[in-house]
Amino acid sequence: MEHIKNYLGSFTLKSRLWNIPFLISCLSAGFMLFSTMHNFPGFLTFLFLVLGLCLVFPFDPQVIRRKGSFSFFLAAVILAGFLSAFFYPIALESRRIGSLVAFLQAILPLTAERITLLAAILLGGASVYALLLLICLEEERLGFLDALGDLKGRLSANPSILRSYLILCAVNWISISALVRANVDYMDDMQRIVDGIPGFELFSRHFMGFLIKLVNTGDYLVDLSPLTQFLAVLIVSAAGMILILTFSQKEQVSLWSVVAVLPVGLCPYFLECLSFKFDCPYMALTIFLNLFPLLFFSRKPGLYITVTAVCILLASSIYQASLGIFPSTVVLLAFVLWHRENTFQKPVRVALYSAAGYLIGVALYRVFIMKPVSDYVSSEMFPLSQLPAGVLSNLRQYFQLVLSDFDWKWIAAIGILLVSFVVLHVRQAKTKKLLTGLLAAAALTLALCLSFGLYIALTTPSFACRAMYGFGVCIAVIALLCVDFDRAQIPKLACLCLSWFMIVFSFMYGNALEEQVRYRNFRMEMVLQELNDLSVLDSQEPTNIQVTGSIGFSPILENMPQFSGALGRMVTMTFQQDHSTWNDYAFYYYYGLENVVTVWDLEEKNLPLVHDGYYQTIYADENNILIHLKERGSDALK
Repeated sequence: MEHIKNYLGSFTLKSRLWNIPFLISCLSAGFMLFSTMHNFPGFLTFLFLVLGLCLVFPFDPQVIRRKGSFSFFLAAVILAGFLSAFFYPIALESRRIGSLVAFLQAILPLTAERITLLAAILLGGASVYALLLLICLEEERLGFLDALGDLKGRLSANPSILRSYLILCAVNWISISALVRANVDYMDDMQRIVDGIPGFELFSRHFMGFLIKLVNTGDYLVDLSPLTQFLAVLIVSAAGMILILTFSQKEQVSLWSVVAVLPVGLCPYFLECLSFKFDCPYMALTIFLNLFPLLFFSRKPGLYITVTAVCILLASSIYQASLGIFPSTVVLLAFVLWHRENTFQKPVRVALYSAAGYLIGVALYRVFIMKPVSDYVSSEMFPLSQLPAGVLSNLRQYFQLVLSDFDWKWIAAIGILLVSFVVLHVRQAKTKKLLTGLLAAAALTLALCLSFGLYIALTTPSFACRAMYGFGVCIAVIALLCVDFDRAQIPKLACLCLSWFMIVFSFMYGNALEEQVRYRNFRMEMVLQELNDLSVLDSQEPTNIQVTGSIGFSPILENMPQFSGALGRMVTMTFQQDHSTWNDYAFYYYYGLENVVTVWDLEEKNLPLVHDGYYQTIYADENNILIHLKERGSDALK
């Protein structure tokens, strides 16, 4: 409090005047940022927030003289440049900005493109001052670079960390080699390959949209795989190393620790994320962002809270399904701190600081970035009166999916790890063994529940495998804590078995996708051959086409007993079997069909039957074609 009083006491008339250029510079950056998100109400909220800060706190530029350096200035210029580059193409298409540009055209003898470019350059240049001042203020008050320097020294002093990271990267890359070799386009990938449009704005994933354009070096997306999968492996392996650095007490990183964190990247739920050729490195980045603040929990509270808030804000702007990773990991961290130090002071403090940073990050995202969505998922939360029942209902469904996704071997290995977690901590405790056991069980329960993130409080959450990858990170933390104990042969064996199961599943999943693609392409070619033989696409007029029914799955996959669990769910979502049967983009765009219009009402037109074959039935007239797919030709013909 005394520090705050002194800080406010230094607020003189001179410092008040210096707040004016800071305010202008902040608003320049804010205008570009919120314009790219088409969120003008958010910009107004940002305006009042910055104005309030400028009325209360002094933003003296002397801090730039004290802490400024060329690297800080370069960082501010690069950030401003990114904002300008992100702002320019969107501003060209914005109607609101377009009206302002039209007004300026009446004054300046320039084209709209040049005026917009000039505005982007001027706004970016104006924003450099605020960015530089904030960077210098952060370093003076919180010392983020000093903390990074200490971390760098720790990494340099321990060669086993780099060696373990390379081993983890190698195992992860080899494990997904079948998925990479299969070269399967996920349902969302097909659309982006066709039109090159990211389309992340619908779910307010603006930071992902920015990163993907940056990596693709342009606004039009192209398929960069397997580069994207390789980047994802590097990032998710780094996230696994953060867990080891945070939780392991071993001076040298052991091979058992590497085995324990393999579920971070190889859990079936994250494997579905790796199926996204365009999205996978950014989904991996959300794991890294959720775990990165843990490296600072023992530093200054302000630094830890700030880093947590920023990381959670960025992770929310990439993929909201990751928001269970940080809280579930913090719960286990708080328990471990209590167990090691036998006091509640530090774990409670860490938990409170973590909650503060997490809530600030989520609140900033909710207020300034998120737009409500109601699609196949909804951003609407349960009313307060229905929240407990709604959360319990969602949790019940999530855990039922876990039990049905994994066979008994997986469940047994996870069960052994959960029991071992409690037993090992109770055995090591010299006193309060009953309390230790109760707290260990409570920490496990709470961590597993929180691993599904804020989705448990939504009225219509996503239950897809890719929305549950926080569960894999939670299991990895539990396994890591178990193998860190001496004389823990049983949990080590369970950890080894579980990781091996996941490696085997990774190969199985990649090969299953390749088999289903082969079957899907065969069925598409059968339909196209029939249409060609019937000459129903010869008309020069636009032809209406509707596809109904389903091709089902390859007989090879249906014969596999493993297909009844997570494997079946993941293959289903890859090809969107429950909606468009084989993915409309593959059929309509990959084969060069011309003069084709997709419609949804041809079943009501009673079109004449022109072909009834083993795999599909075709109804058609001069301008309409209805194709009904059959899952099993012999059954359909009975």
